[in-house]
Amino acid sequence: MVKSSAIIAPRPDRLAFTIRSVCYGLDDESFYDSLVRMFKQAVTHALVLSEAGQEPYLERLGKVMAVGQDMGWGVGDDFADTWAEAGLDA
Repeated sequence: MVKSSAIIAPRPDRLAFTIRSVCYGLDDESFYDSLVRMFKQAVTHALVLSEAGQEPYLERLGKVMAVGQDMGWGVGDDFADTWAEAGLDA
């Protein structure tokens, strides 16, 4: 059971699946805003893990970020900004 105060972050593999299978051709700003929020949550979640725990998440999130560069609606820029604000190298 998850406590109401717990932070739930999306799994990077599910975020990537959502990006690849759903968003191309979809003109719904709130959808793209949600993708950016999920990406930010996933990066935040990954950074609280131990260094060893971060590695697989950040590797996968780097791939998600690359996919986001071709989406439009500013998603790629927002992903890159989130990555840079977290102090991660592109």
